[in-house]
Amino acid sequence: MKPEHKPRRCYVDGQGNVVDPRTTWDDLLKYYRKYRRLLGVGDFSRHCSSSTPTQALKLIIAEKIHRENRKKAAELEKQDLEKREKKRRKRRRKETANLAADYLDKVHKQHS
Repeated sequence: MKPEHKPRRCYVDGQGNVVDPRTTWDDLLKYYRKYRRLLGVGDFSRHCSSSTPTQALKLIIAEKIHRENRKKAAELEKQDLEKREKKRRKRRRKETANLAADYLDKVHKQHS
């Protein structure tokens, strides 16, 4: 009988908070079927070192690194977009000020 494991996903609750229901077991169980090994029950450090296959631990570590890198990339992209938006707003304000100044010069010349 094969165990079925459906990983839980993040969701937004009624108050708008992001809830992450995943645990360390979710990462371990994800690779259970691939390596066909039983996971030990107990504290995390004991079962990781004895019962969990090394390949699964390497995959879990690689996945964590990948998640962290994606998070860093998203943060850098956010900063870049904010910087571009700030430059765009500054340029737009300057263009608007120049147009207003040109219009006032034109009106001033007509009345002179």
